[in-house]
Amino acid sequence: MEELSGRDLLNLIESSFPKLKIKDTKFLDYGWNNHIVIVNNDIIFRIPKNKRNELSLKNEINLLKILKNCPFSIPDYIYLNYNKIFFGGYSMIQGDFLQNSTTLGRGLRNDFSSLASFFGSIRAEDVEKTGMPVYNHKTWIGKELKMIGNYRRSLGEIMPETLFDEIEEKWDTVSDDMEDGDMAFIHGDLYRKNVIISNNHRKINGILDWADSSYGDRALDYAAFGFDFSLNENRLLLANSEKHFSERAMKRVNFYRKTEGFYLAHYLSKTGKIEEARKECIRIAETWKKIRQF
Repeated sequence: MEELSGRDLLNLIESSFPKLKIKDTKFLDYGWNNHIVIVNNDIIFRIPKNKRNELSLKNEINLLKILKNCPFSIPDYIYLNYNKIFFGGYSMIQGDFLQNSTTLGRGLRNDFSSLASFFGSIRAEDVEKTGMPVYNHKTWIGKELKMIGNYRRSLGEIMPETLFDEIEEKWDTVSDDMEDGDMAFIHGDLYRKNVIISNNHRKINGILDWADSSYGDRALDYAAFGFDFSLNENRLLLANSEKHFSERAMKRVNFYRKTEGFYLAHYLSKTGKIEEARKECIRIAETWKKIRQF
């Protein structure tokens, strides 16, 4: 699929939905898999950057159909185009971004517990039918090792090989007591701009971008939701979960927090932004020096 300019994207939306009266547009550049266009400060269009991402968006929209009872707002695609390029648009969920909060107060922690409880009600077989992946604890462990291998290949020239050896060894350690009870439906990317909170930062308004959802390790969502805050915030989140899970999950939460930057560095490297990837790798290496603390 050819790279689309802002004018191309606007023409695509106008030709696909001629009844939509477009008064103003805003183009966001933080979408990795999709072009993001906000129309009339009300409709968010996600336009896949390639055919693989088209399939991912279709699966995501299938997934949203089984999440209708989510206790918080989720994207409701009122515009869908199936001609040439599959893409869609949904009404904007109003509020602020989670990353703009200074702490996770009791209201946000309680809302997260409600979200986690709802996720626990989603059956693995229903997730599988949507096209999203389903893991047990053993296949999840293998998936994480494969990801570390991918990072090693894309970042090997700018990150010491010995660091990847340490990371693999640490993953073996923190995942050795995983069990299938740790697995449930997860969002997979509950970071920053994917969680919309109230303007007073006391509750969750909605959850965006479900493209990385799966039936996987619940600890990942705990790590992501608390990522921009102190590690103690993650402990408080886990305090609301069952003790048998929380005591073991904290090790993996810490691991996910300390390796989160690899995803960005990998993306930067694969898209030719080597110097930016190098800077991110330096940051990761500095963070990893604290790895022996858990």
